[in-house]
Amino acid sequence: DDPLIPQLIDELGARLVSDDLCTGSRYWDTLVDEEGDPLNALVERYMRRAPCPAKHAPGQSREERLLGLVQAKGVQGVVFVQLKFCDPHAFDYVPLSRALEAAGVPHLLLETDASVSAGQVRTRLQAFVEMLGPGR
Repeated sequence: DDPLIPQLIDELGARLVSDDLCTGSRYWDTLVDEEGDPLNALVERYMRRAPCPAKHAPGQSREERLLGLVQAKGVQGVVFVQLKFCDPHAFDYVPLSRALEAAGVPHLLLETDASVSAGQVRTRLQAFVEMLGPGR
């Protein structure tokens, strides 16, 4: 949710083509059906939404969703931003990173906390962007 990382990505000449943030695209990716009972429509919308890693959603694969986003948006590399000590996101990273590796998609894990060092984040992002090469 910190605007520093998207800003740095832009400054480094890369493009942010999608996100999977709890308060970003994932929050808005399903619409409420305007026909029928409004309460049922809201329930259906919440049941169809891609879940946050802190929620359990049987039958919904976070790996398939991420790989679908990668393919649909032409993603060349994925940056995971994880708040230190957030166990649900830490557990979620393992299968997601394995799925990306199997698909040949480079990824970077940035662990952050309340005292993010802009210089360190910039250096890591710059190295990742350079690794991706031109046309990123």
